[in-house]
Amino acid sequence: MSLDIGKSLEVYSLEELPRIKEQLKFFACIGGNRNYQCFLESKQLSRAEFMNIYQARLDPCHVPIYEDNDIVIRQDAFIPIPGFYIIATKNVYKKISYMEMSIYQKCLRYSSLVKSSLESEFGINRVYMYYDEHYNKPSSTHFWVMPIHEEIIHKNNLNPTILNYDIWKYQELFEFQYYRDNIYEVNDVMKKVLKR
Repeated sequence: MSLDIGKSLEVYSLEELPRIKEQLKFFACIGGNRNYQCFLESKQLSRAEFMNIYQARLDPCHVPIYEDNDIVIRQDAFIPIPGFYIIATKNVYKKISYMEMSIYQKCLRYSSLVKSSLESEFGINRVYMYYDEHYNKPSSTHFWVMPIHEEIIHKNNLNPTILNYDIWKYQELFEFQYYRDNIYEVNDVMKKVLKR
């Protein structure tokens, strides 16, 4: 099998991916007919750059639910929890503290709006908000809004908080092939809400 830059593979598990050259990596995104669409690219490319370059080839679940000149909001690229959104800035910042105050406030405002909309539109009682900073090149900074689906945590006897490993177990319980329709449905509703 020829593995050139831009080559894509669909896999159920990331363990199915072949070994590749050290300077390359697979960008794994939920979607396609299995669980992940994986695109071979340079390690120098950031996730945000990748999402922009490959948007037309990604599963429709990655179409932004909101976008303007400063920010873009879309389903998390890797974890198929319905309603799990990333609020990312168009400009790349290595740290939150490097953002202009107006951009930082806009990210917080939209994170809160997404959180409250998930609560009001879908009755989700627990929605966590975080931010993430990747310091090493390619660096990026973004905000997460992650809903906690109560039926999943009760069924699996979890207490998913940032203070224990259950938060990671919770994220691993979702597979795209089983939650595809839910993700599309939540995205459709959220697009309408954020247009208001």
